[in-house]
Amino acid sequence: MGSTYPWYEAMMITYGAKECTVIEYSKRQSFHEKITYIQPDEIKNKKFDICFSISSYEHDGLGRYGDPLNPNGDLEAMRKTKDLINKDGLLFLSVPVGKDKLVFNLHRVYGEHRIKKLLDGWETVDQFGFSKNSFTNNFNGINGTPYQPLYVLRPQ
Repeated sequence: MGSTYPWYEAMMITYGAKECTVIEYSKRQSFHEKITYIQPDEIKNKKFDICFSISSYEHDGLGRYGDPLNPNGDLEAMRKTKDLINKDGLLFLSVPVGKDKLVFNLHRVYGEHRIKKLLDGWETVDQFGFSKNSFTNNFNGINGTPYQPLYVLRPQ
């Protein structure tokens, strides 16, 4: 779900993925026969066992990557993702966490309030690199690197 650089696609192929579909707002050319790039409006009755969204949804709806402006673009993208995952499938999700804020048009930072909305309808199977103190980070979005733990989620 969104990919500026094909690091995760390359890892999936290296570790045996039969195919890798990347959903991206911009048109992309594939560099490997196992990787297919599609735009959100091209998804037709496709279901996945595993989805990765690493530093992607926090940008949805902000227009930075060619997507339409929508203040709830991130929440809508998460709801739509549930329709793309098989019943027992998983979503590996990483987004910036800290104090709730919007750094327009760069990204959102998810604090205690917005993260609940983002994860609504998802079961947290596991999480890595996260603690309750993660929400106290006041990352300003311009200098430095946002803190992004990994959530392993299953649709409820």
